[in-house]
Order: sequence, then C-alpha cells, then structure tokens
Amino acid sequence: MRKTLSLLIVYLLLLGLATSADTALAQTKSVTWQRFDVDIAVQPNGDLHVVETQAIEFNGGPFTSGFAVIPLKNTDGITDIAVSEPGQAYLNTSSNSDYTYAVSGGGSELNVDWFFPPTSNVTRTFELAYTVHGAIRRYDSGDILQYKAISEQFEFQALSSTVTVHLPPGGEVVTDPESLGALMAWETSPDSLTVTYASAGTIQPYESVEIGVAFKHGAVNGPQPSWQAEFDRQATYEDTVKPLLNLGLVALGLVLLLALPGGLYLIWYLFGRDPNPGLVPEYITEPPSDLPPGLVGTLVDETADMRDLTATLIDFARRGLVTMEAQETAGAFGTSASSFTLKKSGEPDKLRGYEKTLYDAVFATQNERALNQMPESFFAKLPFINSSLYAETVKEGLFKANPDSVRGNYIVGGVVVVIITLIVGFVAAAIGSAYTSAIICPFVPLVMFGIGLAALSRRMPAKTRKGAEEAAKWMAFQKYLGNIQKYRDVAGAVDQFEKYLPYAIAFGLERRWVSAFAKAPNIVVPAPRWYTYRPRPILTGSPPGSITKNVGEASPTGAGQMPNLNQMGESMIGGLNQMGDGLITALNTAGRSFSTPPAPKYTYSGGGSRGTSGGSRTFRSGGGSSRSGGFRSSGGFRGGGSSGGGRRGFR
Repeated sequence: MRKTLSLLIVYLLLLGLATSADTALAQTKSVTWQRFDVDIAVQPNGDLHVVETQAIEFNGGPFTSGFAVIPLKNTDGITDIAVSEPGQAYLNTSSNSDYTYAVSGGGSELNVDWFFPPTSNVTRTFELAYTVHGAIRRYDSGDILQYKAISEQFEFQALSSTVTVHLPPGGEVVTDPESLGALMAWETSPDSLTVTYASAGTIQPYESVEIGVAFKHGAVNGPQPSWQAEFDRQATYEDTVKPLLNLGLVALGLVLLLALPGGLYLIWYLFGRDPNPGLVPEYITEPPSDLPPGLVGTLVDETADMRDLTATLIDFARRGLVTMEAQETAGAFGTSASSFTLKKSGEPDKLRGYEKTLYDAVFATQNERALNQMPESFFAKLPFINSSLYAETVKEGLFKANPDSVRGNYIVGGVVVVIITLIVGFVAAAIGSAYTSAIICPFVPLVMFGIGLAALSRRMPAKTRKGAEEAAKWMAFQKYLGNIQKYRDVAGAVDQFEKYLPYAIAFGLERRWVSAFAKAPNIVVPAPRWYTYRPRPILTGSPPGSITKNVGEASPTGAGQMPNLNQMGESMIGGLNQMGDGLITALNTAGRSFSTPPAPKYTYSGGGSRGTSGGSRTFRSGGGSSRSGGFRSSGGFRGGGSSGGGRRGFR
C-alpha cells in the first residue's frame, strides 16, 4: 500500500512538471513571417486569381493549424479556394486531420482553416490560392485594381513582402502605380503588363500594404461589379456634396460662435437688466430708508448670506432683543482665547418673517446660545431662513422675482441646453458622420451657450424700479460708511457708531467701521450697551486659593469700569468676525469621494487568435514620397475602395 502511494505521488509530480513545461512552451510559442508574397493575376473576365505565399518560421510550439479570414467587401464573391505546401496539396474536408483544410462563413467574410502535423522550431511555406470575382472597377478613363495584400489586422511582423500584379493583354498601366500603408517600391515591366511591389523593410504588426493599379479600359470584359454603382455614388458625394456640406456646417458653427456673446447679452438686457435709478449723490450720510440691514445686504449684492444674518443678529442687539458677551479665557502656552454668547434681553415684537425665523432658529427654547455651540436645528433651517430673506425682498417690491429662484432657473436651463445638445449631437454624429466630417460644428457653440447661460445666472435677478433706486442710494450710504474719515470728523459721529454698525456688517465693512472709531484720536467711544467684555481672570497677588476678580468687573468698593471701544476695539472686531466665520465654518460638511472605474484596457492576443486590432495608417506612393488623400487617379483611386485584407495566423 505504501509503495503504491509513493508511485502515485511520483506520477502526480511528473504530470505537474509536464503540464508546467507544456504551459511554458505554449506561452513562449510565436511565429515570424519570413516572407509574405501575394501574386495577383487579372483575368480577361475581370476575376482575380490570387496566390498568397507565406514562409513561416515557427518558434516553440507545437503548432498544428493556420487560418485566414478573407473579407468579401468590394467583391462579388470568392471561389476556388486551395491550400498547399511545396509538393503537398491539402484536401478540402471537415475532418480537421493533417493536410486538410475547411472553408466556412459567408456574408461578410470567409474563414479558411488548414491543418498540418505538429510543428516546432522550423520554417514551412504555405500557399493559399483563391479567385476573387468582381474586384475591378470599370471606367472609360481606365479600370482600377485596388487590393489590400496585407491588412492592418495582421498581428505579426513580416520580414519581407512582394506583391506582383499581372494584367491581361491590352491592359497596360496608364498611371504610376501607388501604394498605401507600409513603404513599398514598385516597378513595371517593359510591356507595362506587370507591376511588382517590394517592401523597403520589415512590415511591422498592424501595418497594412494596399496597392493600386490603373490600366487601360477594355482589357477586361463582363459587367461592372455589383457594388461599383454605390461606391461611385458615394465617391461623387464625397467629391462634390460633402465639401460643400462641411463648409456650410463650419460656417454655421462660426456664425453661432460669433453670435454667442450677443445672444447672452440680449438675454441679460431683456430679462436681467435693472432699471436706471436716476441721479444719486456720491455718498449719503444716513440710511436712505427704514430697510433693515439684512434686507439691505441682500438687495445690494443680490445674495442672502451669513453676513446678512450676522447683521440681523447685531440689529436685534441694537433694538434691545439680545446682548452679546465676550469672555476671554486662558489658551495654550500662555495665549488667550475668547468665547462669545448671545443672550435674550427682550421679547421680539413685529419681526419680519425672516427675522422671526432666524430668532427662533438661534435660541429655540434656550435663553442664551454660545456661538460655537449652535444647535444642529439651526443649520438645518438655514436654507429656509435664506429663502425667507429672498421672499422678503420680493414682498418689499425690491425684486421682480425671488433672486435665488431666478439664478436656479437659469442654471437648470443652461444644464438642460448642454444635455440636450450633447444627446442630439451624439445622435447626429452617429448618423451623419458618414456624410460629413463637420457634423459637430453647430453643436459646439450650443454647448458653450448652455455653459454661458449657467454662468450668466448670477447676473439675472432683476430689480424693480423701486429696488434699483433703493440699491443705488444704499450703495451711496455704503461708500460713506467705508470712508467716514474722508467725509466728516469722526469725533462728531460718535452717536452713529452703534446705530450704523449692523449696516457696516451687511456691507462687509465691520472692521473698517470699528477701527475708524477705536483708533480715532482724542475721542472716547463708549462700548455698545449690548456688548459685555469679560477679560481673562487675574490673581490679585494673594497666595494660591485667593479670591480673583475680572478686569472691568466692579469691585466691592465700586472700583473698576467697563472698557471703552478704544480699549476693546480689536476684541469686538474678533467677536463680530467670529459671529460670521463661526457660522460659516460650522456649515462645512464632510464631502463624499467618488471612485471612477479605470478606463478599460484592450489587449490583443497573439498566436493567430481572431479579433480586431488597431494600428496607424500612412499614405505612401510607390516611390516612397508622401501623397495625401490616398489613391486618386482618372478612375478614382481612393481609400475604402479596396478588396482583400483580413486576418492571418497560426495555432
């Protein structure tokens, strides 16, 4: 039993080694075309007798079969297929045994498979012969043979290639032969009935060889190929109609592109332009109307933002509804930090809709709220607060429609234009690319128009005449607040500091406004009555455990005073900034990352596997000079008019 088990283990090991060896050999097997020659004999009836001679160097192996995929494009069929080696004809049968071949397929291509004994590390020569019907285009100026001897689907290099064309009696060459793809040199026989092409070097994988010969009309008889009429119609279209259509589409695209700025301007002029407010003073020293600060900020920049909400909260304080307390505390490494708290100090009365919504969102059921500890419900209500602020501008008669909705509508409109244009453009390109290469030209400006429409959205909220006049006056007041030192003596405007502070915040001028008074010489500006500043606690010099007091806090003897604005200006500015910046920071939400799947990678298998392969194509004449546009002659050599080609390979 033990001996039997040992033998079984040895057998399995040997089997594994053999399998590994076979796999390694299979992975290293390859073929090289030492020679790929094509002999084409044009028959008097217009048929082509084609013989492909392939000298194959087999590396590794074993190989047991070869195949050819022959397209039927631009032919009236292929018959008389035969496979052979020197001294060995192959038998047409479906047995898949050695020295046999089989033909299958039809419609768009024929498949030829041939089989031979296992072959490794040797060179063998195969001949594939067949007759192509209806491959010669007929024209009074000269008949055309255009044939792809080696296609761009050829996956292996050929060290050399010779293509020979034999013309029938009376069919002398009428123009210089040409070639497309790999560089080929050509020569004609003295009687001009034979053209020989020879490769100038190695033909690389996926590099084609296509030849073209024009010869005298009448040398072949019989009807035109069945496909020639459609081919000529398409050729005529490409030579006459297509250039005009391309030119028209390019011109239309340029016209639309040039009209794009004017179209966007016209949309703004008709729907987004504010009425002329008339003459307004350079600056105004007091509020031109009783509009509250938050509403003024939204009117001037047409956007409801945190600055407007902060201005509204400070306006609450100015009106006696809330107070603000700043507490300085000890920070790390001897630094100081400040915290800010809003406290209710009165019951709101006759608040506008957005003011009531903001007040309730800040305090909810609490009597005070630390700015760095705003409840989640506040941030959830922010969109509704902003929406209420926009609605108030419409209710007040300042805008024709909700500015935020107007911007959103134009953004959506722009996106819809882009999406529809892309969809229609892709469909048009799929259908019309066969008729014109400029099909996308009109769609590019339309996509740009959609993008421009979305970008224009921020300029589209239109004010009413009242709104335009109010905005102009409030901007004159804004200029006064930002340059008060220029327009009057700050010492005579002390009473304006607290009264106009909410408007300065709404205009984004709070730092300049506070600094103008805090740094003014020879004046003392009292701190706002609603602002309490509590400095960092300090020891009175007593031993540890002694009682401490705050600077500015009244002592038991009545000593100590609240700092004035000149002493606490920077602290107050910090508080106001934190009021806005803190809310904005808290609004930041964690972003989501989207994983984009990698672009698919395409690989092409060797060893004669079937499939499509790519490759660049260049146009060259027989003498090696570049000639753009492909084959063109009296009969019309052109790309796409060839027969032949297809895959070749071995397994």
